[in-house]
Amino acid sequence: MAFLFSILTTVQLIAQIEYLFQMEKNVLEGNVGAGNYGDVFLVRSKANGSRFVVKKIDLTNKSPQQQRDSENEVRTMSKVQHPNIVGFIEAFVESKTLHIVME
Repeated sequence: MAFLFSILTTVQLIAQIEYLFQMEKNVLEGNVGAGNYGDVFLVRSKANGSRFVVKKIDLTNKSPQQQRDSENEVRTMSKVQHPNIVGFIEAFVESKTLHIVME
């Protein structure tokens, strides 16, 4: 059990470092909106000035079904490419918060 805890701790630490690295490369410009599932923020890249949005969903108070719904949202968004649908860039979980990065 201690070995599993050590692996999880290492994985969580790597995720946190990756998240902090992402935040160093980007500037949070403001809150775009909020809904039942989470908040949406406008972010600008320091490297090239491009803008994108990050939808943050706190998973700690979500039921197992709501967590599956969030996972399905990511899975669906990652497969759909259409000019009238917001483009999916990436998704990751950090500190029990799902981050969905979109165009």
